[in-house]
Amino acid sequence: MEKVDENNQRMYCQFRAFPELVKEGIRIGEAFFAEPAKLRRIHWIGMGASAIVGEYVEAYFEEKFGIEFRISRIHRVAIFPHDDLWVFYSYSGNTSETIVAFNHVSAKMPNDKIIAVSSGGLLEKEAKKKGVKHVKLKAGFVSRTHIPMGIAAISIIIGKILGNARLIYEDLQKCADFIEKFMTKLERKADEIAKEISDDKMPILIAPYMFHPVLSYFEKTLNENTKRPALTMILPEGLHNTICIFENYASKLVAILLEWNNGDNLCNAYLRAFKRIASKFNIQIFSVKIPYNDFSFITLLLPTVFVGFLSVKLANKYHVDSYETKLILEAKNFVKECVKNI
Repeated sequence: MEKVDENNQRMYCQFRAFPELVKEGIRIGEAFFAEPAKLRRIHWIGMGASAIVGEYVEAYFEEKFGIEFRISRIHRVAIFPHDDLWVFYSYSGNTSETIVAFNHVSAKMPNDKIIAVSSGGLLEKEAKKKGVKHVKLKAGFVSRTHIPMGIAAISIIIGKILGNARLIYEDLQKCADFIEKFMTKLERKADEIAKEISDDKMPILIAPYMFHPVLSYFEKTLNENTKRPALTMILPEGLHNTICIFENYASKLVAILLEWNNGDNLCNAYLRAFKRIASKFNIQIFSVKIPYNDFSFITLLLPTVFVGFLSVKLANKYHVDSYETKLILEAKNFVKECVKNI
């Protein structure tokens, strides 16, 4: 496997910790007290990776339990009925948009309908001050690598509320063990594909609709870690729009296809249609196969590990520091200065 240089070693090690972060999240969720309650809908408020955690939780609980989700990536939110659960998530605990939304909702909703999640920061302080339950995540990671911990912790907690915590615990534990066995294979696949994505090429990840969180994670993580654009195409929707870019940009694309044999004939037809059209334009295609047939956390998180490794391998190839995100910090600081003057 390709060695990672010193600039990217820290990010690489955090992705290697993926299975242990799932287990850490399980421990956090197990230690959190939550009573069973009627749950109609979950409102998730977060930005960046904190919102993507919500996408993973949404994908799992909608498929498994039919729970409706509403994810907000903005500070302005509307208040809904009291049988809803509100999750305010900021890994750093200092995301201004999330804190503004938290203060707005917590002033109008009962405390037992709100959960705040962070590794500390202002969100933890505000939650304790207002008597809102707070989930304390382990600090020391960047937002885009802490994700498995957050997914596991909040999933266990929601499971307790639904009365299905044991089932979710077993699914997550099995996921951590499964990923541990596949880590080296996933890294090798990332190495193989990274070697083929030259400076003038752009990666595009194609996947069926149930993998929408992985697609979000791919785009955002490659943006942050490689400092270059990355594209995604969700099926079947992408066959109605995104595929048109092949007319002018096919020569610039390297396609990565998530393949999952779940027995859905229509889903498989979408994949075959994509392959047929991509071959017409001579687009290079790599397949990442999900070796697990049932929809579970394994299905969602196995390709997520691959995405993490790919982002670091590409950053290493392009000689950029995957850890550094100075433009994000600059933008956040500018917004803070603007708010002071309003």
